Amino acid sequence: MEVERLYDWRLNIDQILEMQRWLQDRVSRSERVTSPCFIVGVDIATGKDGGMTLVATMVPSYPRLGLVEMAVAQGEFDFPYIPELLSFRDPPLILGACGKLSVTPDLILVDEQRVTHPRRMGLACHLCLLTDTSTIDYAKPRFCGSHRLLGNKPGGYAEMVGSGENIGVALCGLGLA
Repeated sequence: MEVERLYDWRLNIDQILEMQRWLQDRVSRSERVTSPCFIVGVDIATGKDGGMTLVATMVPSYPRLGLVEMAVAQGEFDFPYIPELLSFRDPPLILGACGKLSVTPDLILVDEQRVTHPRRMGLACHLCLLTDTSTIDYAKPRFCGSHRLLGNKPGGYAEMVGSGENIGVALCGLGLA
């Protein structure tokens, strides 16, 4: 997986906020992937005391969902945990795991914000720009925006709106354990 170096990772908070504003205009909201074959799922596990972090990636084939490949990376973060700035903490380890994959994914699925972020520049957006691969986020909790009540019917959904624009979709849980 090719990775584009957009900036130096060692930025202070003011530089990061400015970088998020600069990058948000580079994020495409169009649907580029119509028939994905390889979808990489990314998840991060960090110990309660911080310290060592593990990033796992898994690539199933789609639509069969047979396992094609897995890769992991571990290390420690050089940046503190700040919910709105995870896109400047997590990518080095995520990209380390993704860099071990032999297949080039069509889509990245990540448990983190995309444009449902106060500056429309969450971790999923960064991964999209850094890898030139479309991303889908399935993040919780909601950082910004609002949606109508969903009710209790699994699979129900509503558009999320923030600052007068559609920024995502809220889904009612499917009852999976």
